[in-house]
Formats: sequence, structure tokens, C-alpha cells
Amino acid sequence: MMITDTGAQREMPRYKSHKLVWALKIAAIALDSVAAQAANRETDGSAIITPADPGFAPFRVEHDYVQKHKPEIGGYYVVYSDGYKSFSPAKAFEEGYTPLTTTPQPIEYAALQLENELLKKRVAVLDWIKANVGNIDFHINVPEGILCTNPWIAVGDNFESAIEKAMEEFAQATQPK
Repeated sequence: MMITDTGAQREMPRYKSHKLVWALKIAAIALDSVAAQAANRETDGSAIITPADPGFAPFRVEHDYVQKHKPEIGGYYVVYSDGYKSFSPAKAFEEGYTPLTTTPQPIEYAALQLENELLKKRVAVLDWIKANVGNIDFHINVPEGILCTNPWIAVGDNFESAIEKAMEEFAQATQPK
């Protein structure tokens, strides 16, 4: 995008969004001003937003939000990590954000934690082997969603038996004497 009315002759710096946000697509908006007129009362300027996403109840947004952001049906009610609430037109939001998978349920999260702990132990064993046996390049698969500071890729047909043997040697070598 060029700025021409200020005399700038080059493209402005470009940025790519990498923010994590929470958002709901807006299916309907009921302005309090309409309800107030029907009830012959003063409006508080708020609105009720009905999300298009299933499982979410309608919710109220305050006068300041309505006046500042002017939300529209089909756009997105957006909440940033610092709690700031905004509105984004559908086209801009959908071009700039990709939905993440659903949050793991507690049982799934516990399973991921256990898998992560096992993976950390395997990495510790492989690091020990590398340090004590020599320059051998062992690798392991890192399942998607597992946090690991040392993600290697598995090689070799006998990896599981090699890792079991290495874990035994690691346990023996690292026991206090």
C-alpha cells in the first residue's frame, strides 16, 4: 500500500498477524435502542449479540463497544489475550486468522501430559547415550501436540528395543553410588 497524499513514495512496512484471539461469528444483533423504543423507555445504548457458533448463548455488549466498533451481522466479536474486545468484518477476520482445533478435554490433556513426560525421559536417555557412547544419531517421533525441546525423527527398525536397552543402561549409569 502506497501513501500518496503525504508525499511518501514507497510502500509502507507490512506486518503479518500472529496473535491468538478468541472470536465468535455474529448471527444477530439486537440493539437496546430498538427494545427501548418498543418499551417506551430510554436506551442504555447496549446490544445483545447472538453468536452463530453452536453452544454459545447471546450476550450483552456495552454502549461504548457498540459506538466504537459498530458490529455487523456476519462479522466477528473478537477478544484479545489482554481482554480487549473488538469487532472484525468477516472478510478481514477470515483472511487473517485460522481456527485452532478445540481445546483438549481434561482426560485428553492428562494423556498428552503423560505422553510428554515419557517423551522427555526418552530424550534424556538419548542425550545421555550421545554424550557417553559417542556421536550416534538416535531419533524419535514427536507426536503432534507434544511439547518437546529436542524433537528428533525416528530411524531404524529396532528403535523400540534399542531405546528400552538404552533406558536400562541410563538408569544404571545415573543411579547414585
